[in-house]
Amino acid sequence: MLAGQEMVFTQLPPGTHLIESRGEVSVARNRSTLVLKAAAVVVWDVTTQSGIVNVHNQSGEVLLADPALQVQQRQLEQDQKAGYRVPIGHRVIHFIGAQSGQSYFRRFTVSTQQEISWAISALKGVVHIFNRTQEIQRILVDRVEMAEIPAQSDRIVELRAGGHRLVAVGKESRQAQEGSVVVFTGVSRTWEIRRQLGKVRITNGSAETLDLYHNGLPLGYLAAGQSSVFGPMKPGRQVLSAQGRWSRTIYDNSVQVQGGQVDHWQIEPAQGQLRVSNKRDEAIRVLMDGVETLEVAANKKVQIQLPLGPHLVELIGKSSHAIFTHRLRIRPDRSYSVYAHLGPAVLAVVNRLEVALNIRINERPAGTVAAGATAEIPIQERGRITVYADQKESQRAWHRQFVLNDDRVIHWVISE
Repeated sequence: MLAGQEMVFTQLPPGTHLIESRGEVSVARNRSTLVLKAAAVVVWDVTTQSGIVNVHNQSGEVLLADPALQVQQRQLEQDQKAGYRVPIGHRVIHFIGAQSGQSYFRRFTVSTQQEISWAISALKGVVHIFNRTQEIQRILVDRVEMAEIPAQSDRIVELRAGGHRLVAVGKESRQAQEGSVVVFTGVSRTWEIRRQLGKVRITNGSAETLDLYHNGLPLGYLAAGQSSVFGPMKPGRQVLSAQGRWSRTIYDNSVQVQGGQVDHWQIEPAQGQLRVSNKRDEAIRVLMDGVETLEVAANKKVQIQLPLGPHLVELIGKSSHAIFTHRLRIRPDRSYSVYAHLGPAVLAVVNRLEVALNIRINERPAGTVAAGATAEIPIQERGRITVYADQKESQRAWHRQFVLNDDRVIHWVISE
């Protein structure tokens, strides 16, 4: 191999090897024991003369030596010093930052037995931070406060090369924004702090689909029992509303939206008022949709709330077991009344015709119901009963049969 040349040996087996060289003119010998690893490159410089490079790591991170130097010392910790023996001549020495991945290098001309000092300083770049908000922002880099930036202003921050975690905290709102940036030497990076938007989670606790509105504009819809997040929305007071598709019930709410947060609006089902009147001399049991909910004392009234929609209300005498059945469809913000009558049983005739009707119970004349009116006719009979209704001026007639064994209200609607 000629002076100043390089030679590469391949396909050498891993393990420990003794390598020897001999000068053609001086016959000077150089020996070295090298440990070869699989898929690794080992460098052997053949020289009879060398100098020393004293390296001081002031970069702020661990430095990894290049392969030619790793046989002497693999890495340098922060603020560590080490002397590397380097062959004479023109040399380039490299170190790699373990955290930043940046390359630190320097060219040297090494003379015999010369000692050269190299203090490796941190590689730096800049981050240009723009504050687009309406308040002062405190800037933290890797959890260390670095600067304060006034509203609608900017600031240049010098940082060590590599990755950094940035946090901006509003001085008044205390709201934080996070970001990350990789800084390169001689390169300016940018980071913008903008006003954070908020969101609102809306939960539909009603029994119907709701159409949603934001400041009067359509926002979407939610089926019964569903929940979803809507946004983004500007921080501050926002007016939200919902309307039931079946009941047309309107729900209004004013939400103070917080930037970077998710607020919650729970829509509770609207209810109607039900008044239960017990006109009997005994207590009655009240069943709502087949479930006993309360007891009303003799000659007392109670008022309860019911969810919207259809309901079956049953009033049952505690001693007589007389039953009064009412089917209702509850609408929002309305009151309904149901009665447990004293007795006897009552036939409630609703005449929707334009003429009066004569009523007979088992052929017994029971009274007259005027046109468009409602009348309650007592029923003394028990067992199978036939009720007749006819007009005075025509031959038209209606009849109805039922079995009656207790004091309850029988509803009969007569229409065209």
